[in-house]
Amino acid sequence: MCETSSGHRHSPLRVNSYEILEDTLLAFRCDAFAKSDRRRLIQHPRFFLFDNGVLNGVLGNFRVSDDRKGMLFEHFVITQIYHAAKAVGGNIRLSNYRTEHGAEVALIVEQSDGETIAVECKSGNTVGSSDLEGFKSFASFFKKPHRKIVIYGGTTPRRIDDVDILPFQSGIREIFR
Repeated sequence: MCETSSGHRHSPLRVNSYEILEDTLLAFRCDAFAKSDRRRLIQHPRFFLFDNGVLNGVLGNFRVSDDRKGMLFEHFVITQIYHAAKAVGGNIRLSNYRTEHGAEVALIVEQSDGETIAVECKSGNTVGSSDLEGFKSFASFFKKPHRKIVIYGGTTPRRIDDVDILPFQSGIREIFR
């Protein structure tokens, strides 16, 4: 058996394509959120390529059409958070939250000081109450205090209830404040 730098074990003749992408730093894994290492939501991990250009190349599509805009924006935001954490030497854990009933939060950031931040990404210029439903599901599952941030394509910071709605750069900075 061999062990990859990401800690996965595999036989020398059977290597998972995702492990190769991780080991060559072309992609990173975002596991399902867990309250502890023993209890995880039932879900597969998500993988993010290190750059949207590479993602577009793999998909063979370089058009930013309306049906792809949200996915590309979310991918971009999550990779920026990942790379910013690596650049500052932050010891953080990134995961995602999804339920079998369709509730989701794009990214859960668990910092070394114990703070947890739920992050949603919206590519549009507006964010409404209906865009915040995933936070309610996460809060009922997590049951601990946490910050909630929506990083969006608009330019004006604002707040809806206990959720900070922030433009891209402000949102990234807020996570690492």
